[in-house]
Amino acid sequence: MAEAFLGQAAFDRGLDVTASSAGTLPGERDIPYDTLDAIGRGGLDMTGHRSRLLTPELVAGADLVLGMGQEHVREVVMLDDDAWLRSFTLREIVRRGSKLGPRRPDQEFRQWLSLVHAGRQRRDLLGPDTGDNIADPVEGGRSVVKATAREIRDLTTRLLELIAS
Repeated sequence: MAEAFLGQAAFDRGLDVTASSAGTLPGERDIPYDTLDAIGRGGLDMTGHRSRLLTPELVAGADLVLGMGQEHVREVVMLDDDAWLRSFTLREIVRRGSKLGPRRPDQEFRQWLSLVHAGRQRRDLLGPDTGDNIADPVEGGRSVVKATAREIRDLTTRLLELIAS
């Protein structure tokens, strides 16, 4: 969902952003029907999308890595220790970025990101949910999937408002 919504929001704003997703479960999987339906209600077609496994190469090539939960960020950092500075849950980066304020037009993305990162502790990835996790809606039924889709769409829109300059 985040790939679809972030990619579309970036395209709508004319931003040069490539959104790509990968997961921690092995094997290629189709998107569940309820998720496709929730994405499709926003006018997006992801029927050809197949999941892929997160790899160190994917992490190394990313300017920003977003997870839905802190366990995803933990997996990313385990694959590539250098990714800690640019890996966040979607809620966390929006929360922290909102406190900091949007990236200034003269500010490099990495500079803004380092300010968003300031004060984070790796040990926070090991503790209980900090409120920055988005629950996996797959087992929750159609209404949970739709609510999660609305949340992810809102957060990706807010993220782009923070980073666009």
